Amino acid sequence: MTAKEMGQTSIKIPNWKSLYNPNLLMNSDYRSGIINQKGITSLDKSDGSTELGIDGWILYGINIAVGSNYVTFANRTSANHTVQQPLDIKGLKAGDKVTFYASCFNITGNVYIYMTGLDAQKKKLINGDNEFTFTLTSALERFYIELAPNAVVSFNCKKLEIGEHFTGMPAWNYVLEFAKCWNRFRAYRGTKDNVITITISDKNGTFILPFDVKDMVKRPTVTKNDIWTVSGGVYAEADTHSVYDNSVIFHCTTKEAILQVYFNTNDSYIYVDAYDY
Repeated sequence: MTAKEMGQTSIKIPNWKSLYNPNLLMNSDYRSGIINQKGITSLDKSDGSTELGIDGWILYGINIAVGSNYVTFANRTSANHTVQQPLDIKGLKAGDKVTFYASCFNITGNVYIYMTGLDAQKKKLINGDNEFTFTLTSALERFYIELAPNAVVSFNCKKLEIGEHFTGMPAWNYVLEFAKCWNRFRAYRGTKDNVITITISDKNGTFILPFDVKDMVKRPTVTKNDIWTVSGGVYAEADTHSVYDNSVIFHCTTKEAILQVYFNTNDSYIYVDAYDY
């Protein structure tokens, strides 16, 4: 008797790679696009310092080089260092499974990946395709790429997803990826003498830049480089003062005046940063 005669229907085995679960990692499909608000081509952190590289990826003593469709990380120190991404994933708990995939090339030395509470389960990356499934021991809070001394790795893409299978890289959506990054970091850059705003300073020399930051993941910090003001031929460099939900307060020595606030050089910037380092 056939299965049909017994009233049974055939079971279709899922094609996992046609389901395309969401990628839990931000800014990770470099073949399709790279969110790079800072506009870097490379950063050297071999002094062991910490800095955001391309959006979403924090360098802890790791160098970065940004290609047209790939990103390279290198450790030029004598100790292990990491690249990290904070994770904001609701609902995952101990016992749940997640799968990591990466397409890598030009690996030199030892390169590993792991996540919060899973450092004992770190996995070594190889050239080509890498796929690993992890059973969580706690909620996911952070993703790590660890490079041994003198190790190098280039990524075409990488993905972290819920479940026991790699289901493929989802279609890249610039607007969605940029929004994820924008909620954590905002770079305001311009060329020399570009005007940011015209505003008025008070009796203390403070003035407002109308940056709305209330939709960021937390109250950000603000750093700047070479931001100046001019009023009636009087020039003064601006410094950050304080941050509110709908504005950033700056300060200069020119008081109670109409100010033109501008980028003084091609390397001027204002960074609004809500990452946890």
